[in-house]
Amino acid sequence: MSNIEISYTEEMLHVKDNLNYKNIYELLDIIKSSKSDLNILFLGRQKYDVILELQNLLHHNVYQNHINGVLLLLEHDHVFTLGKNANSNHIINNPLNIDVFNTNRGGDVTYHGPGQLIGYPIINLNKFKKSISWYMRSLENIIIKLLKNYNIDAVRKLDYPGVWIDDKKICAMGVRISKWVTMHGFA
Repeated sequence: MSNIEISYTEEMLHVKDNLNYKNIYELLDIIKSSKSDLNILFLGRQKYDVILELQNLLHHNVYQNHINGVLLLLEHDHVFTLGKNANSNHIINNPLNIDVFNTNRGGDVTYHGPGQLIGYPIINLNKFKKSISWYMRSLENIIIKLLKNYNIDAVRKLDYPGVWIDDKKICAMGVRISKWVTMHGFA
C-alpha cells in the first residue's frame, strides 16, 4: 500500500507529497509496476537534493532495465546548480543565501526556482540513438515545438545549447549521459 499521495491521469502520475530520502524508494516501486514505455511524473515543488538522489536511483534502474524511461516534471525551491566544469564565480550575487549544489551534468550555472518548469528525462539511448548531439537537438526541438503551441517563436543557436528567443535564453539545458542513459535535463 502506497504512503505517497498520488493521482493518475492517462498521461502521467501526479505526486502530491514532498519527497524525501525514504519515500523515493516507494515511488520507485510504483514505477517498477508500470508497463509504460515512458513514465511521466509530475512532482510539484521539490527539494533539489532529494530529486538528485531520485535521478541517480532511476538512472541505475533504467540502466539495469528494471524500469523503462522516466520523465520527471517539477519545480524546485530556490537553488543554483553548477555543472561539472562550471565557474562558481558566475554566481554574481546571492543575497538570499540560496543553496548551491555541484552536479555531474554538463553546462555552467543554472538557477532553479518556484514557477520554473524543470524536466529530467531519464532514458536509455540504446533504445533510440546513441548520439549525444542527437539527444540534445531532440530536447531543443521538443521545447521549440511546445513553445510554438503558445505562439512563441523560439530557435536553437549553433554552438549554444538551449532554446532562445532572439538573444534571450528561455530554456537552459545541462545533461549527463552515462552508459548511454540520460539524466538531468532542461529548465
